[in-house]
Parts: sequence; C-alpha cells; structure tokens
Amino acid sequence: MSLHEKVQLKNCTMGLVSNGVHPILEEECHIKDSRSRIVVEMIKREWPQQWPEMLTEMVELTALGARNAHNPDNRQKVAKFMSVVREGVGGGGGVAV
Repeated sequence: MSLHEKVQLKNCTMGLVSNGVHPILEEECHIKDSRSRIVVEMIKREWPQQWPEMLTEMVELTALGARNAHNPDNRQKVAKFMSVVREGVGGGGGVAV
C-alpha cells in the first residue's frame, strides 16, 4: 500500500471515529467494535514511525467529542484504543474493544 493510500485510509477511518456512522446510541455494537479494531491495528502497525502525530490526533479527538452532539463519547473511544494498544505492546494482546 502506498503512503498516499495509507494516509487516505487513516483520514477516512479517523473521520468515521470522530463523526460516527449514526448517532452513538443508534449505532450497532459490531460497527463500533470493527471501527475500534481497525484503529488499534493502524496504531500498532504505523505508530510511531509512520504516524508520529498519533498522540496529538487522539488528544484532538477527545476535545472534539465534547463539541460534537452527534457523537460525544470520543474520550471513551480513545481510552479504549490506548488500553488495547498498551495491552498489545505489553504482551496481553487479544483484548476486545
């Protein structure tokens, strides 16, 4: 996959994370779970070498949640992403999001 395609995929995925597909209470669990797994895999594979600004983007995502009435739980999403990444790095792996 080219660098341009990776950036495009990351931007699209993070847009779905920040805005959701439907309002958070209407969105089905398998959609939330799949989206979270994609972000976690991107973090594991791309950070820090190919995605050095990931932590900054996660901080921005948490701030955006407070202003986004359509999808206000970004802080919880980011906490889950980071928890799963921490478990994966620490050898725990396989933790469901």
